[in-house]
Amino acid sequence: VQRKKKNAFERFILNLSCIYSAFILHFWLKSVILDIEKEALFMMNLGKEHETLEFKESTAEYGKACKAIVAMLNKSGTGTIYFGVKDNGDVIGHNIGKDTLSTLVDRIKDSIRPSIYPTILPKTIGDKTIISVTFSGTNKPYSYNGSFYIRVEQQNLVVDPLVLRELIKESHEYNDLWENEVTNYG
Repeated sequence: VQRKKKNAFERFILNLSCIYSAFILHFWLKSVILDIEKEALFMMNLGKEHETLEFKESTAEYGKACKAIVAMLNKSGTGTIYFGVKDNGDVIGHNIGKDTLSTLVDRIKDSIRPSIYPTILPKTIGDKTIISVTFSGTNKPYSYNGSFYIRVEQQNLVVDPLVLRELIKESHEYNDLWENEVTNYG
């Protein structure tokens, strides 16, 4: 009888120690998972906007995005816009429907003069999908719905007429006019 009591007590202690170990393991794993989640959240921030980088939460902001595209092209000749990202760089993701990318291409193409043909791709960051729009161009000045903009830091400013004149002078087309060519005939 004592032997049975001793075995039952040993089993009880063994079970208790297993439960305690499982309890400790559970909280340790929980803390490790929280650390991993914090790191993942940190990694899902794309940084700050600047003269060649703009963030938009949704393609519904395509008008502001087109303004930024024009401003970047007129200043730097290149840039990138991410849809599905907050202004502070936090990735929130974007639902991409059947026509989302083609509609975005059409809106950009129809709103910006001279026309540009950006590269538009979905990108996955963590478990979120965003839309990347990259573009470049040398046919300055660019306009959005007839207005000209230039990028300064994170702002898209209306171009002053004197600056617009300089952008036109810098353009490839203006510099290559036949009137500026030297002739062989005197």
